Amino acid sequence: MKKFVRFMSAALSSALVLTALAGCGGSNDGGSSSGKIKIGGIGPITGGAAIYGQAVKNAAEIAV
Repeated sequence: MKKFVRFMSAALSSALVLTALAGCGGSNDGGSSSGKIKIGGIGPITGGAAIYGQAVKNAAEIAV
């Protein structure tokens, strides 16, 4: 029973380390893209609460 527990803990530890190292790998895309990025949002732009939706939209445009 102790051998089984030791084996399973070693196997799970190895799997955890391999998963963590796989996340640290780099990408091959170069990273120099000059395309546009779209930012979306959900809010009221018509009706009684339109004043709040417009304020959020204006704030997002200023922030970007």
